[in-house]
Amino acid sequence: MLCSQPTLSSPGKPAKFSRVARCAAGMLVFVSAALVSCKTKPALDTPHYDPNSAPRVQAPTDPKNIPIRPGETLDVYVLEDATLNGGYTVRAEGHIIFPTMGRIQLAGLTPTQAEARMKELLESQKLRVATVILDRTSMVGSNQANATTQQMLVYITGKVARPGQHNLTVEIGKTMGVYEAILISGGFARFSNEAKAYVLRQAAPSQPKQKMPLDLKAVAEGKASDIPIRTGDIVVVPEKVFGF
Repeated sequence: MLCSQPTLSSPGKPAKFSRVARCAAGMLVFVSAALVSCKTKPALDTPHYDPNSAPRVQAPTDPKNIPIRPGETLDVYVLEDATLNGGYTVRAEGHIIFPTMGRIQLAGLTPTQAEARMKELLESQKLRVATVILDRTSMVGSNQANATTQQMLVYITGKVARPGQHNLTVEIGKTMGVYEAILISGGFARFSNEAKAYVLRQAAPSQPKQKMPLDLKAVAEGKASDIPIRTGDIVVVPEKVFGF
């Protein structure tokens, strides 16, 4: 900044002091303007945060809103009659077998709807008042978000280590053979006739089960192909008969 030329000084004061004072005043005005400019200038490096632009995380699906499917297991509690309490498996046709009441169709209903359905049936056939609590203890994987496995309810009987119903866990998109299912379920029992095994399978609810012979001995030796097991299949391993 250039200072203006000095004017005549007042008596008793040198001219140089008047010039210094005017330069200092001009400098003070310049600094003040610079400070005001800095305070009013917006910060360029501060990002603006918009909460609406943040990615939203999808809440997991509530199992209470997912319909029941065959192969799932349910815990049922009836507060007024403890003899009815227990775990029940939803069978291939979509029903459970309930004591003194027989088949109760639950597939396709949500757990809340199933509670209401069982309450209605109990109060119309067995109890004056029924308080039903139904909890899902296992789910078929295709009902779950991001699930990688599903369960299949099958029945294995005859000369096997653990005859009865079995819930098999199968990776979605893959199959499990009958031979593998038997091994997972405990394997064969003594004197089993693997060569004469067969599968009973129902193609449709209104049709009888079809018998499908299966030589599991040949499957184990790599000489025959295994049959993919399906929900509702009944696998029968007969006893070996010895001739005398």
